[in-house]
Amino acid sequence: MQVGARPLVVHRWDPRAGEVVDLAGLPVTSRARTLADLVPRLDRPDALALLDAALRSGCAEELATASRLCAGRPGTTAAGDLWALADARAESVLESRVRLRCHDGGVPPDDLQVEVRDEHGVLLARGDMVFRDRRPERRGLLLLEADGAAPHSSPEALYRDRWRANALVALGHDLVRCTWRDNLTPGAVPAMVRRAL
Repeated sequence: MQVGARPLVVHRWDPRAGEVVDLAGLPVTSRARTLADLVPRLDRPDALALLDAALRSGCAEELATASRLCAGRPGTTAAGDLWALADARAESVLESRVRLRCHDGGVPPDDLQVEVRDEHGVLLARGDMVFRDRRPERRGLLLLEADGAAPHSSPEALYRDRWRANALVALGHDLVRCTWRDNLTPGAVPAMVRRAL
């Protein structure tokens, strides 16, 4: 069967008891079953973004169940490490994808959504990803910001981002920014991070 430019591939797994739930009168698979069906079939970046979003929406128990449900299915091995990498602190698909690029590129972040304050306790930034292990001549943290076009392209956002970057540098921290385009090349973001570390 053809849908658009790509063939439609039907995958069928018979649901077990409790895997079909009622959603406003419509029978649908449960969250756990849906995750178990999708994660092994999606590419790694999309699968991690889905898992992060599921955790962010409060589905930690469903994630554990889904991980068990998909054991032995095709594609499970390739997605195996994603269950442990999933993190509710990722705030966007881009952040999830960039984090995976860093992980797969050998420079996983040390922490996510870290607040950086000035000497008076004023919040300057919240780094999407933070790297602490740096060369001795580097001081402070390396913060990585995954910048989506919509939130960071207005003039107000550009001025705010510039002020924040200058304030971070004044405190001895470094900031690297990446965009969706940087994420499209597998080694680009890890290389950016390595140079800054």
